[in-house]
Amino acid sequence: MTRYLQGFACLYSVRHHFRGGIDIFQRGCFSDGLSKFNDVMFGIDHQYHKPPLGRQEDDSLQLEDTDVGLAFRLRLQKGHLELLDGRDQVSVACIPHDVEFREGARHIKSASIFEISAVFVGAMTTTHSVVVDADKICSLKDDAKSGFAYESAAVAFMRTLKRFETS
Repeated sequence: MTRYLQGFACLYSVRHHFRGGIDIFQRGCFSDGLSKFNDVMFGIDHQYHKPPLGRQEDDSLQLEDTDVGLAFRLRLQKGHLELLDGRDQVSVACIPHDVEFREGARHIKSASIFEISAVFVGAMTTTHSVVVDADKICSLKDDAKSGFAYESAAVAFMRTLKRFETS
């Protein structure tokens, strides 16, 4: 059975700490870059020297820019779950083009994304991913609109339970 990893790679209008500062991605900041550069890759821990798990170019990675954030869906291949090894947060690698500094934060108004990584702990801790079976999904656009992986309270609850189980 085909399985996918999906979620929000980036949430818009959410403050997060990055390299000693605070970043806020503005809604639609990736729109222009996604229309010009359509070979975003999906990896693990931003290890660019290793083969990616998927990429837009071969349709194994889908991206959808929504009002909430940048949604993704990665078609999992044999061995991918083992490589993910429990990583359930997501981190984007991008090049900001237009930023504005205000209210103590860097507001990213335009950026080109070139990679998404599964990570154990991302700078934006409210992003996460889930594994789903192919027969349980709709189009990425429809699933993202319904908040398919945006239930951070439920994910936070499960993480807390995991911590209690391992203590």
